[in-house]
Amino acid sequence: MEKTFKNVCIASLVLFGIYCALTIGISWDGPIHLQEGYNKLKYLFSLGSINEDFPSSKYYPGLSFAITAFIVKFFPPKFEYEAYHLITFFFSLSIVYGISKIGRELFNSKVSKIIFLLCFFYPIFFGHMAMNGKDTMMALCNIWISYLVIRYFKNQSIAQKRKNYVFKLGFLLALGTGIRLVFISTLVPFLIFSLFEILYFKKIVVKKFCLKKLLIDLLKIFIIFYLILIIFWSHTHENILIMPIKIFIDSFDMSFGAPISLLNGEFYHTNTTPKSYIILNFFYKT
Repeated sequence: MEKTFKNVCIASLVLFGIYCALTIGISWDGPIHLQEGYNKLKYLFSLGSINEDFPSSKYYPGLSFAITAFIVKFFPPKFEYEAYHLITFFFSLSIVYGISKIGRELFNSKVSKIIFLLCFFYPIFFGHMAMNGKDTMMALCNIWISYLVIRYFKNQSIAQKRKNYVFKLGFLLALGTGIRLVFISTLVPFLIFSLFEILYFKKIVVKKFCLKKLLIDLLKIFIIFYLILIIFWSHTHENILIMPIKIFIDSFDMSFGAPISLLNGEFYHTNTTPKSYIILNFFYKT
């Protein structure tokens, strides 16, 4: 009976999320990133004979844009935005599932269920689940990278699982960096935690944790990450060693986002964002 009730609750939440995904309006940058995905697919399937149209796309390697656009193509054209929202919603749903799995790994199943519900219903997150294909994808990569690293710590001695984790981590790093080049910097807090866990805490890592294996696996992860990132980053194909660094440096002079933003019913210029923005934003949306 308890399991049936649980399944009904989860199904109800998913159906509610699908309803919201199908009825919510398109975001201002949704069509742009969907078109960027189409452009990347054209470039790849033409083997480089068709260039990408958007000049700013060089700052977005865009693996996730290409994946989303590829799936959207299976839907009728007149429903492409509804399809885009559905795909984004299910990617976001995997974030909630992933963070609940982290809760189970670090605590227990009861905490895992509480985390699942809190994350799903949290207004700041739920409001973005269907219409924000960039920030939710970055969150997905953050959450699942964290989960896989925890699993790696616990199962490093099992060779097959190590290989599986290494490939997935490389792919997720490429997926996140494909959205914003500074994505890896968002992992710094977890990297610091990992270092303390390996060297001092030793609460999660397997007893026979091997630093040599870790270094070898980090090299493999980097190679997988770099190869996948470069494949979808057409603007680097003229020189895959120099251009990524050059574009990354140039990106600091590039302005991103909408020129006008809204906070608590008041418009303001994005380049003059109030210092209280983060506190007020979290307060009102929580």
